[in-house]
Amino acid sequence: MNSRPTSFPGIYGLTALLMLAPEVGALAQTPKCTNSNMRLALVLGGAYSGSLKISGVRDAEAFSDALCDVDFTVFLVTDLRLENMRNQLDSFRATLKKLKPKTVAFFYSGHGYQLNEQNYLVPEDQTSI
Repeated sequence: MNSRPTSFPGIYGLTALLMLAPEVGALAQTPKCTNSNMRLALVLGGAYSGSLKISGVRDAEAFSDALCDVDFTVFLVTDLRLENMRNQLDSFRATLKKLKPKTVAFFYSGHGYQLNEQNYLVPEDQTSI
């Protein structure tokens, strides 16, 4: 029998974040590097523990360095607890709406899954799926 859970407490859908989140102003952190050519990137990397143990922080740091090298303004986020993820994604969405950059990059090194063609990011403080 194919059984699917009907509820996902603590897990946040990326599409919902970017399309439905309210505007909250500027990003909640200082960019890792900046440029003036309107290329923005949000790079997320998590350090999970327990049964979900991985560390995406090094991958996120390496990717953000590469984006800086090709003239992106990069916001690197390595605290992927649910509330911080929400705040950072909401802020990035508002920044995109305000600045209307020419190029946008999003990189996520962490746990995620897809259900019914909808993608979800799993926060560090989520203990199970």
